[in-house]
Amino acid sequence: MMNAEESQRWWQRDDLAYRGEELFFADNSVSVLAKRFGSPAFVYSFARVRDNLERVHAALRDANLPVGYTLLYAMKANRFAPLLTSLQHTGLCGIDACSPREVEHAVSCGFRPDQISFTAGSLSKRDVEALACFDGLFIDCDSLHAIRTWGKIKPGSSIGIRVNPGMGVSRADNDKLQYAGTAATKFGIYEEQLSEALALADRYNLKITKIHFHTGCGYLTAELPQWDRVLGACLEKFVERCPDVTTVNVGGGLGVPHMASDGVLDLSAWSRVLEKHFGHRQLKVELEPGEYLLKDAGILILG
Repeated sequence: MMNAEESQRWWQRDDLAYRGEELFFADNSVSVLAKRFGSPAFVYSFARVRDNLERVHAALRDANLPVGYTLLYAMKANRFAPLLTSLQHTGLCGIDACSPREVEHAVSCGFRPDQISFTAGSLSKRDVEALACFDGLFIDCDSLHAIRTWGKIKPGSSIGIRVNPGMGVSRADNDKLQYAGTAATKFGIYEEQLSEALALADRYNLKITKIHFHTGCGYLTAELPQWDRVLGACLEKFVERCPDVTTVNVGGGLGVPHMASDGVLDLSAWSRVLEKHFGHRQLKVELEPGEYLLKDAGILILG
């Protein structure tokens, strides 16, 4: 049971804590940082980013995935160029991008096109022509329109499709924070659209080798049972109907605590859910965390 002071400072950890009356972040006095950089200013600890990355890698290794895994950073969470360059230097992740400009930005920060997975639904002919210039870039089509547009420009290629199971998971199962679920959204191909998606792929000789799940965001330990159900539904509704699939992207969505009552995501329990669904399948698992890697690795200095 936390006392009042501990409750107010639940967010403290080794690299973010008060020392006496002074707040320190990554071994730097925040007041000194404010004098050095002015305010407002965002300050990041790449050591924390790397710790977060390595923690996820350890959990994925514990999941005993027979075909292994690929870890991508969802760069929409933070596109700050020095962070991206530092991530590239670690060799610990690739990039999940969702616009042609994000692809260009990731490449400018050192990532090769074959380290980048692109997902988007509203692709224009101009977008596809721009993306097709990046040799090795993998495309996940998020809509029937995207499959059709890509197929016209790049027939005979391999693609992924992002699917929406009509159910999702969010922080505290809060409907207001859920963008995957029973309410219709613009994200992903629904089960009732899958036959048409497969027919379009066949028309343009596209081989669907990856299924990308659109499942939600910000989930913590309490939401893992729902995440478990969502993964099961995606596998049953989509993967089992696509015989050429070799990779499954389970999305991102790993959450971080926002308040004292949240607690950190139990990655051991999380990895057991992955092992339950993929430990016996010959499928590579792809994961694209964003906020989990970056959200608690920076502070905003005001005043």
